[in-house]
Amino acid sequence: MNVYDFDDTIYDGDSSLDFLLFEGRRRPMAFIKACVKSVFPTMRYLCKLGTKENMKEHFFSVVRDVQDMDLEIKAFWDAHEHKFKTWYLNQQQPDDVVISASPLFLVKAGCDRIGIAHVIATEMDQNTGKITGYNCKGRNKPERFRELYPNETIHAFYSDNRSDQPMVDMAEQGYLVKGDVVKKWDN
Repeated sequence: MNVYDFDDTIYDGDSSLDFLLFEGRRRPMAFIKACVKSVFPTMRYLCKLGTKENMKEHFFSVVRDVQDMDLEIKAFWDAHEHKFKTWYLNQQQPDDVVISASPLFLVKAGCDRIGIAHVIATEMDQNTGKITGYNCKGRNKPERFRELYPNETIHAFYSDNRSDQPMVDMAEQGYLVKGDVVKKWDN
């Protein structure tokens, strides 16, 4: 089985940021309100006094003003499906797993479009923006993977970010992705 990070790995960009900007164009007042509410949590996080999860929840509070999130997510992916990277689509396998810090409701909907059945991501209530589990980032990724796939071998892990070293350590081979360039992960 091959495992892939999502943002800037198989998706060209940061899906969370793209979604928030998408909402900003569609709901400018709700977006401005969410950004204003996020200033203090962002400052606390940057000063190492608050958590990334708290900051993320404040930004995603923009979803509270959405009447039908399922339709909104569909509209987002209608506009962004083209951002899946060709190199990935050319090597995609049925047992691929995507693991991401972005919200599950967002990543899963995108992966469903291109036929990725196995998705692990930050569990977040799509109607409130509240994280219902823990942020699926860094050391949390291998823990979540092992919870769901305790006996699976990761043949290859792909990511754009060195913070995914714990996942690379679990894999037979790691690959670093920069744009459309994929090269072996050097430790």
